[in-house]
Amino acid sequence: MSAIGFENAPVTRGFIVLVLFSSLTIGSVDISFDLNRILMGELWRLLFSHIAFTNMAQAVVGSITLYTLRIFERQMGIKKFGAFIVISYLLSIVLQIAAIVIISSLGFDNYIPSSGPYFIIFSLTYLYYAHVPHLQSRRLGVLGIDISEKSWIYVLLIQLLLSDGFNSSGSAAIGWLIGFIYDSNTVGIQSIRLPKFVENVLSIIYNFLHSLLFRPTIPNMQQHGVPVGRDVGIGALSDFNEYRDMLRPNNNNRYVPSVHNPEPPSEDSISTLMSLGFDRATVIQALQATDNNLDAAANR
Repeated sequence: MSAIGFENAPVTRGFIVLVLFSSLTIGSVDISFDLNRILMGELWRLLFSHIAFTNMAQAVVGSITLYTLRIFERQMGIKKFGAFIVISYLLSIVLQIAAIVIISSLGFDNYIPSSGPYFIIFSLTYLYYAHVPHLQSRRLGVLGIDISEKSWIYVLLIQLLLSDGFNSSGSAAIGWLIGFIYDSNTVGIQSIRLPKFVENVLSIIYNFLHSLLFRPTIPNMQQHGVPVGRDVGIGALSDFNEYRDMLRPNNNNRYVPSVHNPEPPSEDSISTLMSLGFDRATVIQALQATDNNLDAAANR
């Protein structure tokens, strides 16, 4: 929150990179969670059907949603959030098999869950719905319905929900159920952590993707007193824009850092953002950096 983009959310960043990369490279191939083919030995479908979307439009919408929901990694911590993803994935496999069996017994033999990380997107959506308060009680009213700062993410989620009709709706429902199970802490599920060797493997995968796709290439900024060497990728452009806005020309046409002294944030704003799980110092820093804009501060 006190940082820009994916700061303090490396797992989310790595997962989004994996989703976009896999959707681009194998999304056009049949990677569906086809239970008959899985039982015939195509076990790779268990993994890839939960990572790659079948088209880039879904991948972009899903990635934007995951980016917004990165606040839960910051709140849980890296290890707990990593365990949450793995637990959600394993639960999704079990629940999808059960759904296929039940739906097939009702005479609907053509049901195949949509490919993509619906399990993590909609499980996090449940947590978002249940625990993230509206930062403003009302932004806009349409036909008597209040539209808040949370509404736009639900619009994106509806697009994913309906993208493949019944198949995507089933995948979304399973993800929502996983979020409910985790939130209710059934059999102490929230206390589960990944074994050390699993953390090491995931760290190697993340570092490989990170080094492959992100490069520190912000040129000619160090001479102006701006830190360089940050990765240029999703989120890093916002770093560049912030540094650009911090610089302004003086009378000698040389660029110097602008001076800005924001008003101290109110206790109500601090309390609202602290309810999201952030500490007081981080909340104050984020509010000061965004001119006390609750929406912008919560999304940092």
